[in-house]
Amino acid sequence: MKSILEELGDISLEDMIYHSPDGVLITDAEGKIRFINKVILDDLDITSKEALGKNIEAFQSVYFSYSTTVNCIKQEKQVTDMLASKFGETVITTSTPMYDSKGRFVAVLALTRKDFIISRYLEELEKEKQRLKSFKGAAKYLGAYGRNNGDVIAVSKRMIKILELCETVAKTDSSVMISGESGTGKEVLAKHIHENSNRSKEIFLPVNCSAIPAELIESEFFGYVKGAFTGANPAGNIGLFEMANKGTLFLDEIGDMPLGLQAKLLRVLENGEIRPVGSLNFKKVDVRIIAATNKDLKKMVKEKVFRADLYYRLNVVLIHLPPLRERKDDIMELANYFLKRYNQKYGMKKILSSNSEKMLLDYSWPGNVRELRNIIERGVITSSLDIISIPNLSYSEADHAYPQGEAGEDEADFIEMDLNEKLERTEYHYLSLAYDHYGNMREAADALKMKKSTFGARMKYLKDKYGEDENL
Repeated sequence: MKSILEELGDISLEDMIYHSPDGVLITDAEGKIRFINKVILDDLDITSKEALGKNIEAFQSVYFSYSTTVNCIKQEKQVTDMLASKFGETVITTSTPMYDSKGRFVAVLALTRKDFIISRYLEELEKEKQRLKSFKGAAKYLGAYGRNNGDVIAVSKRMIKILELCETVAKTDSSVMISGESGTGKEVLAKHIHENSNRSKEIFLPVNCSAIPAELIESEFFGYVKGAFTGANPAGNIGLFEMANKGTLFLDEIGDMPLGLQAKLLRVLENGEIRPVGSLNFKKVDVRIIAATNKDLKKMVKEKVFRADLYYRLNVVLIHLPPLRERKDDIMELANYFLKRYNQKYGMKKILSSNSEKMLLDYSWPGNVRELRNIIERGVITSSLDIISIPNLSYSEADHAYPQGEAGEDEADFIEMDLNEKLERTEYHYLSLAYDHYGNMREAADALKMKKSTFGARMKYLKDKYGEDENL
């Protein structure tokens, strides 16, 4: 079998090294220069005759401030350093000791590269890092990247079975389709699958398919090369699939993905390949896909607005998240979880009144878990006391089911009251709530920062004046 040099004809190894774009200099063990290539000769504006046979110490004293080769000879170990030439150029040089077949130190090989080339590589690397950061910023905008912490709150039997299925599926790389109404927590469930998978240390990248403009969606997903289209980044850009390589890509609202992109997504799922916009070459990616929708994809397949082959490829495992109204056992568990979260966030210690809890359980929750989360945050922010009452939670449908005045007064009558009566009715309302929540006078008084005797006296006075309370 011929060697590479034999196959290349009359081109010698020495010729190749002589014309290398990197500087090459070889000395013997005594420091005499035995070889110097063209790039060094050109940079120093000398001939080989002026360099060969010269001692490296004398040579460097004329042309360089320092010599790694001299140190290499003295220490008999590899030395790397940055050198400044007398012509103002900076180079990075590595000098390596060379040994013959008997293990004797016989030569030093010094390889040199100009500093501006290294700097250019470092600049490109930094640009790539910044590009990745910008894509993560875009992903945050498109998919609210990192907007939840992956907690799944579930006590109902139905949800516990779903979590068990998720943990089984997580151990595989199968595609998963999560269906459910808006606000049921599909992204939280997708992140739960990711965090229990062997990809948990890699990126979980959520993307809202409906939020990307149609004309940009292909380049956002697959990236593009230099000059792919007018207005593109001159250096090109990586896409979301490359960003999510080795990790999980969560495609929310998959039903809004254009048909043209659906075909390309199918190729990724089947072959693990993407082709950036403007490129003739395919790239391999290793990405797990979890998709989600609040639409009827089967119906969309029949209407030919969603590809049947993609539907079945994504539908390897189907997980349906029930609406909150169908898993009432989870309502108070979720409410208390959000209450704790927002108490910590705002530095408060709010609690829900028993009437508020009843309202939460009776309400139909058309906005599901997202609506519950938002209304609990509203209650924590707007309640003036540590007890969150219905007026602090009321909105839309809940307003109609639970009037703003829990004491039972009509709004028109309330407007006609004098200020003192309004204040007394409000006081009675909150004293009643506190007693109702804690079940005894001492704890209720402590919560409102009152003496027990004062609490009892005010409660009796206000009860006699404004209403009856069977608990007192």
